[in-house]
Amino acid sequence: MAFRPDEQFVVDSLIDFLGGPDCVTAWQGEDPPDAYLKVGTQIAALEVTRLSPVSFSYDGSVENRTTQDSFAEELCDELDRKLGALVPKDRVICLTLHVPVVNARRFKKEANRMVQAVLAPCPEVGANSTHQVAGDEVSVDILRERKFSHKKIIGVVVNKHANADILANAKVILCGRLAAKREKCRNVKAADSKWLALLNDYWLADWRTYTAALAAYEASHGFARIYIVLHSGYVHEIFPCDGELRNVQISS
Repeated sequence: MAFRPDEQFVVDSLIDFLGGPDCVTAWQGEDPPDAYLKVGTQIAALEVTRLSPVSFSYDGSVENRTTQDSFAEELCDELDRKLGALVPKDRVICLTLHVPVVNARRFKKEANRMVQAVLAPCPEVGANSTHQVAGDEVSVDILRERKFSHKKIIGVVVNKHANADILANAKVILCGRLAAKREKCRNVKAADSKWLALLNDYWLADWRTYTAALAAYEASHGFARIYIVLHSGYVHEIFPCDGELRNVQISS
């Protein structure tokens, strides 16, 4: 069985970070762990996971923000496929959608009808309006056509349950992953040490934010090294930390 694409990306990024293929050998693990890395004479069991954005329900429980936001993004893509040809060539329709919605199925149907109603006369560039769609508010702005985009119906997603405090979000995201992966990997022993690599999907937080979030984590996580991997392929080691917020390279 091959690595998943995200696992392969993380493993390749770590190999580059640790000195390249001449210094590091990687192979697939038993899940757990996801992989093994041999650095010099040492073998590390590597677990890979993603740091995904979160939102919070009214009772304070953690929700999957990615799922909520994806609903609105996919709806805009669907509306563009179905109705984009009806938008005049010199215009683009921008929808501002507030998620999570009250009723997803009803919202999709009513959003489709609402956009068709807006397109019937199709207001001029600069016009804006607000509509109630299945109990949720949707703003519509008519923009000038963007030559660099092939889409005629685009969207802006606003998450009603999001927390503006980036560090607070990073703490929740990181601590949740540490607790889950500590439990998953507690019986992994076929290696000299256990490492954790975190692919950062929460782009508002950087490695410095996660270093600060980790400092607030009071429980034992059980990993000898923890890495933040950015989608650019850049890697930062946030544990062990010498107290300075800096990129740490290890030698083989």
